Amino acid sequence: MPNYIAHALLANAATLSIHWIYDQAYIAQLLKEKNIFYQKQDPSDFAKAKPSYYAYPLAEAGEVTSQGMFLLWLYQAWKHNPNLTQADYRDVILKHIKPGGDYTGYIETYGHKLIINTLNESMQLNLPTIAMDDDHLIGFIPYLVAKQLGYSAKQALPFTQLFSDKPEYLDAFNMFDHIINHLESKPLKTLIEEAILLGPKRYQFQLKKAISMDDTLSFVKEFAGTACAINQSVPVIIHLLYWSTSFEDMLQRNALISGAISERGMLLGAIIGELYPPKVDYKNTLHKKLVSILLGNQN
Repeated sequence: MPNYIAHALLANAATLSIHWIYDQAYIAQLLKEKNIFYQKQDPSDFAKAKPSYYAYPLAEAGEVTSQGMFLLWLYQAWKHNPNLTQADYRDVILKHIKPGGDYTGYIETYGHKLIINTLNESMQLNLPTIAMDDDHLIGFIPYLVAKQLGYSAKQALPFTQLFSDKPEYLDAFNMFDHIINHLESKPLKTLIEEAILLGPKRYQFQLKKAISMDDTLSFVKEFAGTACAINQSVPVIIHLLYWSTSFEDMLQRNALISGAISERGMLLGAIIGELYPPKVDYKNTLHKKLVSILLGNQN
């Protein structure tokens, strides 16, 4: 059985300590001075880095970003209910993030929009509905869960559309499907070279640059970016998949890019972890409450 979810969470937790630090030089210096992997966030690092966003002050070592939690919640719900609907997914998320819910971490804009639209509907406030037009890596969470559970990319799409109306996601799912589904039969670089032709049409130039340039920071600066928006993050993920030589090498390369590090890490970890298993065991590395949910021991 593949370990897409476990490896995705490992990669997310690995770099939480520097997630949303956008200072590449500072991160490079940190990596020389101390172990930053699988650690909690240090407020002094965020104070020194320019710019940065200290969003997870309550997170402990081995915990994950909000997107990591969305991944776990959807996995838990869809595993127990193969007929899960988009409305069910919405309710699962809201149970945790709405006022009074049990989630105490950072809530991104798409989460706030979901809460506001739901309250507007349930309380009949008659306010204009806020468009769910997000274009971030949150849209790949249903895809990763579908791969873990043996479902198709098309089955993942309605869950992605809870937060986004962007048509590029399905092409991106098909691109990553080509890589994942043939890992045992062809070299990774060959698969990526074939797969990018299936990717979103408007990303083709950046995707081709991603595999032709081995200088990561130059590629990111000239042709991609460090944010979670998929027009930036998907080419970066393809670049890192193409040039990384192990799970740990991927973590290092991803960290040095800065920005939305942990959230890029989920898709990277899920894929590259199947080819290059991580050196750490998720059961001993992730926070025990996450392991409990992942193993089905917590509701």
